[in-house]
This record gives sequence, C-alpha cells and structure tokens, in this order.
Amino acid sequence: MIVFEGVTKRRGRRVAVADLDLRIAEGELLALVGGSGSGKTTTLELVNRLLEADEGTVSVGGRDVREVPAPELRRTIGYVFQGLGLFPHWTVGENIGVTCRLLGWSPARVRARARELLEAMDLDPALAAEYPASLSGGQRQRIAVARALAAEPPVVLFDEPFGALDPPTRDRLQALVEARRGSFTGIFVTHDLGEALRLGDRVAVLHQGRLQQVDSPSALVARPATEAVRRLVEVGRATAERFRGSP
Repeated sequence: MIVFEGVTKRRGRRVAVADLDLRIAEGELLALVGGSGSGKTTTLELVNRLLEADEGTVSVGGRDVREVPAPELRRTIGYVFQGLGLFPHWTVGENIGVTCRLLGWSPARVRARARELLEAMDLDPALAAEYPASLSGGQRQRIAVARALAAEPPVVLFDEPFGALDPPTRDRLQALVEARRGSFTGIFVTHDLGEALRLGDRVAVLHQGRLQQVDSPSALVARPATEAVRRLVEVGRATAERFRGSP
C-alpha cells in the first residue's frame, strides 16, 4: 500500500533519510520510532508530498506520489500534525469536516460525520459549535485525530501526536487509535518505544536517517538487529523499571 524504494532525502548538506526501502501492507499500522533527527518526520512528509524525494520513489496504492497532483493526493491521506494544525477561526465541526467539504460531501452529511466522530472520541457533540481555543489540550488533540479520520481516508499519518499530553490523556488517545487499527493503512511516528510497541503491527527503527530494523514488536524487543536498536530497547526497559520501582 505504501512503498519506499531506494528513497533518499537531503536537507541542505545533511542526509535526512538514506536509501530507504520499506513496505507497509494494506491495513497495517507501522510505528516509526527513533530519536530526534533520525528522519522520522521527513519520512512521513515524503508520503503526502510535503517533501519530495531526491532519489528513489514513494508510492501509495501502486501510484508514484509524484504522478498524483498534491491536492488530490492529500485528500486521500489523513494527517495528524505534531502541532495539531487546527484552524482557530473555524468551529470544531468545521475543522473536522474540512476534507469532507473539499470532497463535495453535503452539509448534512458533514455535520452527521462530525457528530459521529465526536461521540467516537468520547466528546460532547455540542462541542461542534465551539472554537479550538475554548478546549483543553486533550480535547484539541482528539479533534485533530477526528479530522484526520473524517473522510475515511485509506491512509492516515500520525506525527508524534500525543507527546505533549499528560499520561492519562495519552493512554486514552492511544486506545482510540488502537481500536481503529486495521481500518486504514498508517504510519505512526513517535520517539517513545513503548507507544510504538503498543500501537504498531510492526515497528521500524530509524537512526541517523537509516533504517535499522523492521519487525514485530515482540521480535524487535527480543532480537535487536543493530546496536542502535539495542540501545533503544535498553533505554525503554530502564525507564519502565525506574517507574515500576517508584513509590
């Protein structure tokens, strides 16, 4: 469904992603994990043409993304931005329905879809008339997820969407994504190995722009393929043990 073949992307003199080969099957949620500067967001942005590959090809549904007009491509891809990207001058309902309107849905259908998603996100449907500034951070994050899913896109991209949230809210939103796994093909970018292991059908590790390992969560933890993956796993274990031993 999403295929990277020999993809390299440079940012100035720095190689952000190097010779990436990666295949994500239809209905699979791939968790893409790594430290800051590892190339995670760059990889994500190559899928919907926020960036263009310098070498190699990225294809979605068998089509090279460079052969699809960017607006057309992006209407088939849900995107949850790290910084949310909600439009402050639009109501919650208008934010959720933006792609639906671009696809020509009727106003009644857009309103019904917004209500359905607010309920699915465990939010009061009356919030559709509110503006983002009046909501809590956790509520705004759920609206961002709802907007990405609204038009039922075949592909959804998540760029570290829950990193700034408190643990209970983060856990709740992870559960919402987990419950919908399989209904779309997705890439979930995170720096948190625990989140990657929970949400990913498979987990891919990037380090300094290079793919280190792609494996099932259990196999990645049990058999790290490189030193970079081993360190990531050990840090994750140490963090878990530290919190487990806290009063």
